[in-house]
Amino acid sequence: MKKTTLAKRWPEDPEKDVNQQEREFIQQSELTARKLLYWVATRAIFVIIAVLAAVGLIRWNNSDESQINMVFHESFQVARLAVIDRERFENIEAWLRTLVISGESHGALKAARTIVDADLRSRAMVNIVEALAKAGKTDEAFEAARKIVDTDYSSQAMVNTVEALAKAGKTDEAFEAARKIDGADYRSRAMASVAEAMIKNREAGKAKSALNEAQRAAQQTTKASERSTRLAAVAIGLAKLHHYRLARETADLCTSPGNKLAAYTAILREYLIKRNPNLEKLFEEDI
Repeated sequence: MKKTTLAKRWPEDPEKDVNQQEREFIQQSELTARKLLYWVATRAIFVIIAVLAAVGLIRWNNSDESQINMVFHESFQVARLAVIDRERFENIEAWLRTLVISGESHGALKAARTIVDADLRSRAMVNIVEALAKAGKTDEAFEAARKIVDTDYSSQAMVNTVEALAKAGKTDEAFEAARKIDGADYRSRAMASVAEAMIKNREAGKAKSALNEAQRAAQQTTKASERSTRLAAVAIGLAKLHHYRLARETADLCTSPGNKLAAYTAILREYLIKRNPNLEKLFEEDI
């Protein structure tokens, strides 16, 4: 029987095996180093971002835009307190107008609707409607005016909108809007304003139609004082169109001596200016 011996198995090249281990160790070390550098770089980036954000926040807090933003948001609470304390309502109205002009009409309307006092709430809404009309946002103005519960305030808001349209040269649109106003007194006022704008635009025919509408509405006014005031406005408009007979006859319908005198004065003034245009400068303070 042959004897078998177990021989120790040594690496054929011990030096080669050591070099392989060294390379693996170096590779592992390099990988670890790269991971460490990546971690450090990432943390450094986060730190830089945080620092820049902090610097940016400081700069933003010190900027004009930041100050205005804070004032804007805090003003709503201050306005509520001012209403509760029943301080000068002119301050509330000025604030609401500012909101509308800045493009925050939605916020202005929302703030106005939160006013508990019905009279002050209606006044605020009228103020907003007028601001919207002056800003050329007539559709929004009419929509807001219709939402005013108080009839008188709603009509007043509509008159303000019509006047703004007329002054902007949108006389046809103003005329149609004036016809829809409830309340004869307010409708007459609006029509007289439209006629005034048409006269300035040398739209005599349209102005005469507007004055006819204004006179019909004036005669439907129940209060004598209001009717007299509206008829005087019509008479003055007719005088500017050089319809002196119609102007005098309308003036004679005025029950108030003051209204009638104002109409007579306008008739005389317009006649003199027509005869001598150079006299217009002498009447500038009266017109």
